[in-house]
Amino acid sequence: SSLLPIPYGGNLAKADIFVLLLNPGFSFTDYYGETEVPAYRAALENNLRQSFANTDFPFLWLNPDFCWHGGFCWWEKKLRPTLTRIADKKFKGKYLDAMRSLSRRLAIIELIPYHSVSFQGHGLIKSLPSAIAARLFIHENVLPDTSAGKKTIILTRQAAGWDLRQGNRNLVIYQGGQTRGASLGPSTKGGEAILRSYGIVG
Repeated sequence: SSLLPIPYGGNLAKADIFVLLLNPGFSFTDYYGETEVPAYRAALENNLRQSFANTDFPFLWLNPDFCWHGGFCWWEKKLRPTLTRIADKKFKGKYLDAMRSLSRRLAIIELIPYHSVSFQGHGLIKSLPSAIAARLFIHENVLPDTSAGKKTIILTRQAAGWDLRQGNRNLVIYQGGQTRGASLGPSTKGGEAILRSYGIVG
């Protein structure tokens, strides 16, 4: 059976930090989660519907209930040093409170919504309807608010595919070797942008 597509993650209407990616990865925990863990499957479906009434963690890959899932492992590790700084500065060192807060403010948009171990479908980037919709959403609903300082965009992969060019400090575009690891630690431009949105500088 095929996995659910993941065109986006998090509360798109309320998020103010948007990380732009190429496509979701793949691990065996994806199949396990969708077929054997009803709560995880429901969280994925609610994410697609943008229905978050029953969760404190709209960005589900920061929900500790799903700490066994590859998506949680990937995002929590990537964000851990930045989350630790947020916890120390804003939540009296309480890491779970920092995760809950960032889960409410963080959204991701995938240019291609289909899982793969190694992406080979670069020919789809310009023509796939979901990729066109992803670009349109960012250009119309998020980009205008970056210049006003209301939202932050961190473009980690496939800059050309998103048709974005550096314009202001709240639009961070990873270049060259930065894209491979797409780190979001406090010393990276992306991590600095997340901390800046919390009023944490330096």
